[in-house]
Amino acid sequence: MIQTPLPAIPNSLEGEDIDLSVIIVSWNVRIFLAKCLESLKGERKTLRIQVVVIDNGSRDGTVEHIPAAHPDIEFIAAGENLGFARANNLGLERARGRYVLLLNPDTEVEPGSLSGLVTYLDRHPEVGAAGVQLLNTDGSLQPSCLRFPTPGVTIMNALGLRVLFPRLTAFRKYLMADWDHSEERNVDQLMGAFIMVRSEIVEAVGPLDERFWMYYEEVDWCRRIRQAGWRIRYVPAFRTTHHLSQSARLQAAPRRQSMALRSAGRYFRKHAGFPSALFVSLAVWIGIAGRWLLWWAITPIRLVTERIRGQERTS
Repeated sequence: MIQTPLPAIPNSLEGEDIDLSVIIVSWNVRIFLAKCLESLKGERKTLRIQVVVIDNGSRDGTVEHIPAAHPDIEFIAAGENLGFARANNLGLERARGRYVLLLNPDTEVEPGSLSGLVTYLDRHPEVGAAGVQLLNTDGSLQPSCLRFPTPGVTIMNALGLRVLFPRLTAFRKYLMADWDHSEERNVDQLMGAFIMVRSEIVEAVGPLDERFWMYYEEVDWCRRIRQAGWRIRYVPAFRTTHHLSQSARLQAAPRRQSMALRSAGRYFRKHAGFPSALFVSLAVWIGIAGRWLLWWAITPIRLVTERIRGQERTS
């Protein structure tokens, strides 16, 4: 349950036409969120921007520090972890811009990227959603678009074959590893870290599906956008740094993997026929069980190894 009342719209935006509503869902990433919000300030010189932050029950001081440091944003403290889809939908309910941007809190937007992409969408009415080129913390390319997953690829991934055979053609095709991500093009799906959509998209296809608590919600959304006849465009002329998985890393690896696999099964139950969904779900549960067994098996070894290293450092 949301613990705080919905914030009032900042006075600076009352009665104004908003170009872009930026929605950020945070969970225990206060330092990165602060950097993200700072990176948005430069864009306000050329755009009327509404920023909505939904905090999913952080315990790192986010609720105490961020609203005080950034009084021009709309801050919603959920008081609990609502999941990525539901929290973003709270932001979508508040959005008043011509365009809406779902933005991860562990990103830093390069100057001109938001205004540039808004201008791009103004000039390309056939494009319903767009993303920029994402960069890792060290400045290297972070692939941010994929083809839609197939049952075969998902089953092989659930069974761990992607780790063993990463260069299989099926995986490379799904990951778009046959392309250097330097050219503008239409794509199936964009990474949820940065997706800009037209406001009418939300009205036409609906918000994120809250049955996806985390993972695959953006895949489902992109699929619905494509099915509605809109193009999804990757535009590498504009860039954003993404300090990858800062919230997700706080959870145990098998828990993250289990959530992703369960969401994959839910995705195919929604979009594929019964036989495909059945086989994917079976592989998913085998994969989940295998990952937890492996985690339990290696944890004692890992703890002993860390203890030995600690003793060596202090000796």
